[in-house]
Amino acid sequence: MLERTSSPARLARALGLFTFALLAGCGGGGGGSGGSGASPQQVALFDLRRDVTVANSGLTDAVYVDVDADGVADLVQCDYADHTLAVGRGLFDGNFALTQSLVTPGHPWALAVADYDGDGRVDVAVACRDESGPAGRIALWLNTGNCEFVAGPALELTEAPIDVTPIASPLALPLGARARLLVAQLGLAR
Repeated sequence: MLERTSSPARLARALGLFTFALLAGCGGGGGGSGGSGASPQQVALFDLRRDVTVANSGLTDAVYVDVDADGVADLVQCDYADHTLAVGRGLFDGNFALTQSLVTPGHPWALAVADYDGDGRVDVAVACRDESGPAGRIALWLNTGNCEFVAGPALELTEAPIDVTPIASPLALPLGARARLLVAQLGLAR
């Protein structure tokens, strides 16, 4: 329980985290509390920020997800400038080791992870924009295990994709079920 004299620093020490806390209404008096130690109306907690990267430049999207099922989250990033999808294995010390750098068919813009082939492993769908013109494609990368992917089918688009997302959460699908993908595209007003 927070006391009226609790400060963000004291709260951080109590929780053992680097935190930011907004303790609205803890100044006593008013609001019907009678000055008796009102509880915070809003508290926002943040872990210590840490910059990590496995891509070189032009990062447009990243996902932090356990792709090799070892219990440690891995990092998947798309690099617009280099036309690559970078996969970094999560290490137990919090760092990442680049395991694969895959060339994408166009400029990768956004990515979405789910089990798209029904094998129980997390796959990656990448929305790629064409280098010249309005077209684009969705490239599917299938997880072979051990933080490695192979190119799967691609969907050609007449308009540039701006975002992709699985329709269902990757964790909510039963084993053997295939995720479906929602694609947002740029379009011309007609």
